[in-house]
Amino acid sequence: MIKPINGGNKPNVMKEAIRNMTENLPMLIEHATLMAKLHRAKFLALKAEGFSDQEALELCKVVF
Repeated sequence: MIKPINGGNKPNVMKEAIRNMTENLPMLIEHATLMAKLHRAKFLALKAEGFSDQEALELCKVVF
């Protein structure tokens, strides 16, 4: 026999987090696009200043 499990009238945190992410998906995508542009700009600026590819990549692990 299958018995239902009482959730204790607590909100489902994961379900709420997924709902929030779904609601904010366009802004999350815009943020990811902007961050990619910032990473690329930083990489190119470092290369223009004479850093090697490897050095530039290492310095690009953090944008700011």
